[in-house]
Amino acid sequence: DSGTVALLVKLVSDPSAEVRAHALLALGNLCSDSVDPQSAATKALLLELGMEQALMGCIASDDESVLLVACATLQNLCHDANWAKRVVAAGVEARLEKLVAHEDARVVRYASGALKNLTIASATMGAPGPQLSATATDAVRRRELEASVEEFMQRRACRAIGRGVGRMDAPSRLQRLLRAPSSARDVAWLDALS
Repeated sequence: DSGTVALLVKLVSDPSAEVRAHALLALGNLCSDSVDPQSAATKALLLELGMEQALMGCIASDDESVLLVACATLQNLCHDANWAKRVVAAGVEARLEKLVAHEDARVVRYASGALKNLTIASATMGAPGPQLSATATDAVRRRELEASVEEFMQRRACRAIGRGVGRMDAPSRLQRLLRAPSSARDVAWLDALS
């Protein structure tokens, strides 16, 4: 409503690489389902505003920071079927395929994630997905495996934390901490109390 998203879209075409990178970082987070529960509305607005042309220019950037956040933003956008259709129509998968061999592992991660999301979203729509090379297909499979391992580790960590919290006897521990003599109330005591 405030027009901030439209301003960020304009900044994606700014002459300054630093400004483009920061604008893309903000937009990429606004388009992330895990960061913003309303990301679908942002994705639709970005299509309305025609951000794809500026984004495609950033995917071709020689500036590492712009390229990195452009790939990350594209990965988040390609969860959306309409964005996937627009990206496939623009032929961006050819550039993403080249980026899966990039020297920066983060660029490889986001580029392969974008290809993975393009493939899934296209299949969901019943539309033809990107025709990937063997190298790109392998990168997408590796990215899927990484995502599965990360999800498993996160679930496992959450269960371990939950069990630990369940075993804590917080009220009695708090009472013991509060009874500590003032001479023992140092930084470690404050940390334990908080």
